[in-house]
Amino acid sequence: MQIEPNSDGKGITLHLNSMERQILLELPDRLETFLHLPDHATNVANRLFPRTYNEDEVEADYRKYAVEEIQNKKLADLQHAREDLSALSHGATEEDYFSEQELVLCDAGIARWIGFLNDMRLMLGTELRIEEDSDFQQMSQELPDHEAVNLEIYGVLTWLQGHLVEFF
Repeated sequence: MQIEPNSDGKGITLHLNSMERQILLELPDRLETFLHLPDHATNVANRLFPRTYNEDEVEADYRKYAVEEIQNKKLADLQHAREDLSALSHGATEEDYFSEQELVLCDAGIARWIGFLNDMRLMLGTELRIEEDSDFQQMSQELPDHEAVNLEIYGVLTWLQGHLVEFF
């Protein structure tokens, strides 16, 4: 995966191989499934929808009016990422599928991708019990294979989000 600024100075071009595209394309479904669960009383939900106010009554009012809007923003960001990645595959030949493809993002697209990547990292990081950056380094030797895959994905998302923030 490579990132470069667009020649007009607006936005970036993300170069993705077929494996990177496939992994990224599966992520919106994972996040969307969670966001549509009726009960958000989990550790992941606490990270995605953190408490804003100390007073219970004020917090309850805030959640009553704001959480749905925040959830809709998260869903819109993941849908945007899904559409960007799906567009790369739409009408592609088998030869195209196995070659590197370019995803061109304008500044608004970068902002939506940053939001999506942040939410995915919060979800994966919570599932993996990552609380500090140092946890990421230590965990790579300690995890079973199925969690090690999620840790690798978390690392790629961290790298990608960091670079998108630099360009934004």
